[in-house]
Amino acid sequence: MGDKTPRAPRPQKPERRARGTGGLSKPRAKDGHVRGYKGTGAARKYTAWYPTKTLADHAIAFIVMDDEVREEIAVPPVHTVRNAIDGWLTHEADITSATRGGYEQSARHYLIGLLDTDVALLQRETVNEYYQDMSRKKNLSQSTINQAHSVLKGGLSYAHDNGWAKSNVAYGIKIPAAPKEKVEALKPNERGLMLAAFVDHRYEARFRLALIWGLRPGEATGLTWERIDFVRGTIEIAAQLQRSRITVNGEPLGTIYRASTKSTAGARTIWPDAQTMHLLELWKDAQAAEMIDRELAPFQIQQRAQQAARLAAAKDLGLLVSPGLYSVPPADGLVFTLANGDPILPRWDADMWTALCNRAGIKHVRLYVARHTAINHMLISGAPLASVSVAAGHHSQAFTERVYGGNRDVIGDGLAAFVSESP
Repeated sequence: MGDKTPRAPRPQKPERRARGTGGLSKPRAKDGHVRGYKGTGAARKYTAWYPTKTLADHAIAFIVMDDEVREEIAVPPVHTVRNAIDGWLTHEADITSATRGGYEQSARHYLIGLLDTDVALLQRETVNEYYQDMSRKKNLSQSTINQAHSVLKGGLSYAHDNGWAKSNVAYGIKIPAAPKEKVEALKPNERGLMLAAFVDHRYEARFRLALIWGLRPGEATGLTWERIDFVRGTIEIAAQLQRSRITVNGEPLGTIYRASTKSTAGARTIWPDAQTMHLLELWKDAQAAEMIDRELAPFQIQQRAQQAARLAAAKDLGLLVSPGLYSVPPADGLVFTLANGDPILPRWDADMWTALCNRAGIKHVRLYVARHTAINHMLISGAPLASVSVAAGHHSQAFTERVYGGNRDVIGDGLAAFVSESP
């Protein structure tokens, strides 16, 4: 028999860590994240949860070292994505308190899987996969993902500027494409039913401003008499009531007055129809009659004092961007108030709209649909795009066209109604 060729030696298996010196936990059921650990039983030490095994294994490298070795290594402090977002929102983001509350909610709800990750270890691939998961598995809308991306990008910019991370890995990431969202609006016959349901309602003028002229809810409830010119027949939209999510000592600020609109373009002047202006004149007289000999009740005085104190504390703590714009809702001067003089809070406003939907005999839709319906109706009626964009307080005609120009279902219904009414 001939000589056999000797086999190559088998590669040595990597030496496994001794028991108790470190390993990876099983993936967490709710999101598949993993964490590293050292030790056994009650003596175990855990890393934070990470979206990939690679990151978790990297984190183990430090905790499995001998105490003597670890003490000799200068380890920089860990700054998480949560720290970065908090820093950006507090020190750099030039946004309103309402927008800040929305960003904080977006981070808590949609970026939760990244919040405990060290910004120095965060990889572009991890972020990209996270967005893909938001789109495909969680079926979140593109606008939701876009907002979450804006929050993450702002936080990581803050981290980079402060030396916590070498780069902002959120830059250059392509957000997963999603089908264009439809703008929900009432059909022409439903719009007519709602206008009829408004008649003789205490706040008929308020809801006409929404359904015909597209005022946002806070713009209508924050409207003051000094902004209405009955001689010229104009209304200046320049402020709003906002429901702030900011808390001070565990207590929410609640509804506050902002002497500015949602955006610069939101500050505008509109020329309402004669019927709406007439209703406003009648309402002004009725409100003035209610105010004769009316004094604030003790509980109202206490509530206003408490809210003023919380608002002052929020300003002192730097929780509000442009704090000079905010104040407690004025005790007088608001166009639409309750019988006791209090402002109309968002939840009451929405409840009244729901009751009007029931009175009209149509399915319930959210109050903001009134604004969408107004803008759609203006376009269907042939109003110039530029005029509609200004009346709506949009930042550009392109935005108006992109959002409302493609709402084929509503436009089709409107054109059908227009043709049927033509001679």
